[in-house]
Amino acid sequence: MARLSEIERIEILMIIGYGDRRRSFDQVVVIFNELHPDREPLSKSTVSKTLQGFHETGGVKDRPKSGRPVSVTNEENSLNVMLDVVENPINSTQQRAVNHNMSRYSIQKICKREKFHPYKIHMLQELSEDDFDRLHERQSHSLDTMARLLQEKAVEAIFDAGLHPTDLAGTRTGVFVGACFSESDKSWLKN
Repeated sequence: MARLSEIERIEILMIIGYGDRRRSFDQVVVIFNELHPDREPLSKSTVSKTLQGFHETGGVKDRPKSGRPVSVTNEENSLNVMLDVVENPINSTQQRAVNHNMSRYSIQKICKREKFHPYKIHMLQELSEDDFDRLHERQSHSLDTMARLLQEKAVEAIFDAGLHPTDLAGTRTGVFVGACFSESDKSWLKN
């Protein structure tokens, strides 16, 4: 059954009447359905629940829903999370969850709802002619063994393809690597 609007609930209460001029639920259903032929037919249980809700709450507004309230992903928290994604794009979902005192699922839900995709691929650097065998100044102090090996293997892959890294400068070329359980991801993202 389609949900009743507040106006329709008021109309049902008016049809029921009050005092010694009350109608039966069967009469209310017939009258309401005659007044609204284009609407899905009303049932006696709907009339009963509407009257019961009016007696319990004193009004015709929806009763509070049972279950856990949707307070974590409210508008204010959503705005704070989106602002955090824009200002700190390198933070992980786990870090955002800790910072905002939410679950990772809530952070992901907000990002998905607002069409924020924090893990899009972006070009961070370009190769120049002398970059193939030296580290960027900002990387040299934080490069660990895994990162050093990754760079060596990337350069080897370029050489194995019959190219020289300087040949790729200014072209739309990338080396894509998949890694899992890296302990150095935080140091890479900070720099």
